[in-house]
Amino acid sequence: MELGRDAVVAAIGAGDLPGAEVLCRQLAAAGAAGEAAYLLAVIRNAQDRLPEALALAGDAAALLPDRGDVAYNRGVILRRAGHLAEAVGEWVRALDLIPTHQGAAFNLACALAEAGRADDAAAIYRALLALAPGHRDAAFNLGNLLHRLRRLDEAETVFAELCARHPGFAAGWINRGQTLQEAERPEQAETCYRAALAADPADVQAHWHLALLLLATGRWREGLEAFEWRLRLPDIPRPGFPWPAWHPGFRPGARVVLWNDQGRGDAIQFFRYAPLLAERGFRVSLWVQSDLRRLAAAVPGVEAAFGSGDPLPEFDAHAPLLSLPLLLGEDRPAGGRPVPYLPAGGRAADRRPGRRAVGLVWAGNPAHDNDANRSLPLAALAPLFELDGIDWVALQVGRAAEQRADSPWAGLIRDAGSGLSDFADTAQVIGSLDLVITVDTAAAHLAGALGAPVWVLLPRVGVDWRWGHQGESTAWYPTMRLFRQVAAGDWSGPVAVMRAALDAGCISLPS
Repeated sequence: MELGRDAVVAAIGAGDLPGAEVLCRQLAAAGAAGEAAYLLAVIRNAQDRLPEALALAGDAAALLPDRGDVAYNRGVILRRAGHLAEAVGEWVRALDLIPTHQGAAFNLACALAEAGRADDAAAIYRALLALAPGHRDAAFNLGNLLHRLRRLDEAETVFAELCARHPGFAAGWINRGQTLQEAERPEQAETCYRAALAADPADVQAHWHLALLLLATGRWREGLEAFEWRLRLPDIPRPGFPWPAWHPGFRPGARVVLWNDQGRGDAIQFFRYAPLLAERGFRVSLWVQSDLRRLAAAVPGVEAAFGSGDPLPEFDAHAPLLSLPLLLGEDRPAGGRPVPYLPAGGRAADRRPGRRAVGLVWAGNPAHDNDANRSLPLAALAPLFELDGIDWVALQVGRAAEQRADSPWAGLIRDAGSGLSDFADTAQVIGSLDLVITVDTAAAHLAGALGAPVWVLLPRVGVDWRWGHQGESTAWYPTMRLFRQVAAGDWSGPVAVMRAALDAGCISLPS
């Protein structure tokens, strides 16, 4: 009977699933119903026939209750079918039967982590690594889990061991570098990113993280060159323009379309470079997200702006907007057109005399990779609302705007966000305010580009490269003040500093 089982396993390994199924039928006819059900479940799983695989795996488990391999594979099938809790139970049973089963331990740890049982998952990963110290994926997952838990020292220890055992594993070096960077050890983080590139010189993520580190630490030219690797990231928009890429060798008079390859805030930040191209005699247009189109059309020197659904006229060349400082040979951050480089203009202020009007944005795009750290609930700003003499204006859009209506401050904060159709509308409202208080999102860049007073709340974790890691000011926007978290996830500190500054009258009333 063992020979029959081996033949089925060999056929499955060779990819001959129809032949393996015939052999399974022969096993069943010979009286090995449990073995046949088990192997046929494996075959059905490989064929993506999950309902049949589930039923067969259940039959096999009932007929072969003492088989750890049956429990393990039933767990795999249950997990694929979306039955996470039942899969966990099967992998626990598999380990009871075969304590050294690495597949069961690894899958169990992954499932526990997915279920939010981080400490249990970490314990299983550690037990697996004690059994198999060279298990690369277990070490990688454990390091990532500890990183997410903000146990950075433990994560770095795990990643260090991983990189020592698997020096050619670029992803291990990258994630070790990220851990070190968040632990404020940039020199060691850079060493890790460069080790990743030594392992795989074409690794886009290694180049990308190195670029962000170089830019954050003020190594502008080197950082800009590495920053070009962003264009190879999988989620970068690629408009597929038929024209050649612009370079400084083009003759003045050429028609150039600059396209935004990043988020809205990035576009607003880098609009400052478009006038430099126009001043060199080129005819400049901008291709941006549709809600930036009217704002982009107002950039000095820009002839026209287009959204993704608009027909485009003929051009002679194109260039990514964020590549302009490198293409133009800018040798320092925050070059380009000085602030303000967007026209100010503003609506009539809707407020009582002698009071300050302060705009609020407390959340960014929830799809942003770091949004869980950079956005905050409106309630975190509650100490500000205790101050007198301020008319609060919500510029918040999206789902987070609903927090205002559901809050105790609904009558205190005027809603302007629901009337905003694009960033040109937002710019008009900002022009009527004395101050904008915002998290690190596009509104911060917009207020800064308009030359409006703006206070930005920055997280401790994942702070963006353009703000650096210390200081209250930034060369990018001279009217901006930065309020940084001291402890990860704790907004009470920067909000308290902000309240004190407001209470002390650090922003002036309009003349």
